[in-house]
Amino acid sequence: MKIKIVVMIVGVVILLSVFGLIYLQGESQKATTAEIKQTETLPTVQPVPTETVTNLPPSQLQTESVLQPVSSPITKESSEFVAIHNSSVKTIELPVKTGKVAELPNDVAATVNEALITKKQLNEELNRLLISPGSHGGINADKKEELRQLALEELVAKELAFQEAKKIGLKASPTEINSSLDKIKKRYQTEKSFNEALTVEKITEDELKKQIERNLLLEKINKQEIENKSKISDTEAKQHYEANKTKFVIPNSLRLWNIVIKIETGKESQAQEKIKKIYQLLKEGSDFFSVAYKYSEDDYRIMGGDYGWIHRGQLVPELEQIVFNAKVNELSEPLQTSFGWQVFKVGEIRPEKQMSFEEAKEKIKEGLHKQRIRQVRIDFVNRLKSSADIKYNSNS
Repeated sequence: MKIKIVVMIVGVVILLSVFGLIYLQGESQKATTAEIKQTETLPTVQPVPTETVTNLPPSQLQTESVLQPVSSPITKESSEFVAIHNSSVKTIELPVKTGKVAELPNDVAATVNEALITKKQLNEELNRLLISPGSHGGINADKKEELRQLALEELVAKELAFQEAKKIGLKASPTEINSSLDKIKKRYQTEKSFNEALTVEKITEDELKKQIERNLLLEKINKQEIENKSKISDTEAKQHYEANKTKFVIPNSLRLWNIVIKIETGKESQAQEKIKKIYQLLKEGSDFFSVAYKYSEDDYRIMGGDYGWIHRGQLVPELEQIVFNAKVNELSEPLQTSFGWQVFKVGEIRPEKQMSFEEAKEKIKEGLHKQRIRQVRIDFVNRLKSSADIKYNSNS
């Protein structure tokens, strides 16, 4: 097992992405509006922390976008790059290079206050980004070059942060370093296999410990200069809630139980007979969950036909009007739709409700924190760049 892979598994190398492309000049101009939109709309999708809104089978959705819960603005990613690349086919806005273009050795991509960023490091970072969840494969040459530039800026930002951590006197104790090293060693069955991995990677244990120390310092400076300066108070969250109160409303919703029998060409009568049999079993008192689990032919068979809580706009129109006019616990007669034969019942109905501040507080704080942390990161790296001597290889 490769040392680099193991380091990533235990979370050591992942610390390097704490600063993940925190210098995104183009993004800084747009962050405020985009983040506020996400923060405001999220509570209408998943209002109560103790519940999960169940996604419906795609075949019965009005549109795919209606199905998906609005993603939280604070969703954790392995780096900020993933968030940018996830927005996918749009043109990526590249950070403005503030350094100089210079003739550097062929194996060097850039220097940061004389510290080297090698082309090998750049290729490794690019490969990490290309295989991230945000990478959809089949990327073209132009896009790959954009990503390469972003990867280089990420490495520059990390090097600046590392140098700043040392400058202000942050330390990683021997205990912390050895603890991280022990976690890596535990991934190997024997000391011999660990040493063999070091040999394959052409790295000594002391060099590995230096990498660990670097990662720990990045974690510490991230906490001191970014995390601690990005906290959102209850007062700020309350002000946001009051200014956007109409956005924090739980819509009218119902708990839907549904059984679907698909209609195959040439087997229309068999499908109709099957739904009649199911309907009769339910009328005679058979448990809906058990009948759905045994007979239903959609993705929610394994859930006993439980579609979870549904609000208006999630179902296709031909089904929504009927479902939202149904009575609680009343079994519907067999209904033929474009998806097949269906029998459903509504387990419970909730009227529209204004969320209280206490119900919305944590979601608001998460969203505002995401918004602030991005700007703090941008400002932090901009400050370091303003006084740094950065050179980019003219051949990179």
